[in-house]
Amino acid sequence: MSKMRFSDKSPLPPDTPSTKEPWQILIADDEGDVHLVTKLVLKDFYFEDRPVELISCYNGAQALEQVKQNPDTAVIILDVVMESYTAGLEVVNHIRHEFANNEVRILLRSGQPGYANVSDIIRQYDINDFIRKESSKHQELRDAVLIALRSYRDIQLAKDCTDYESA
Repeated sequence: MSKMRFSDKSPLPPDTPSTKEPWQILIADDEGDVHLVTKLVLKDFYFEDRPVELISCYNGAQALEQVKQNPDTAVIILDVVMESYTAGLEVVNHIRHEFANNEVRILLRSGQPGYANVSDIIRQYDINDFIRKESSKHQELRDAVLIALRSYRDIQLAKDCTDYESA
């Protein structure tokens, strides 16, 4: 009986330049170390032969400005607690309601265990995943980003089909 093996290796070696546009991933967190670790974890990350471009923001206002200027941002890895205890949640509401952007995939991340009930947050806020900083392993973060990019890609493909059909 043969075993199936899955690899987390990128389809392109890290030193192979891609000619395709990178997926934009926004890291919004007030802790510099979190940016550093996230960038190390996703350094050689490719999805569908496209690299990722990691953009750092350190508060909610910067995150909103970045999304406003780049509505094609694919994924946001968003801290709940930045300049206030609810800054990340306010960013989620603003993106979904004020910007009417339901395409960007939002991975909410928290390092404040017990601050808020995760189930309540998932029910009340239009997020796509919730990651605990203290329990997130490197591979878990890579997996969450992969799933988010796949979902974003599917939304873009469906949108393209709808645009084509209405033309």
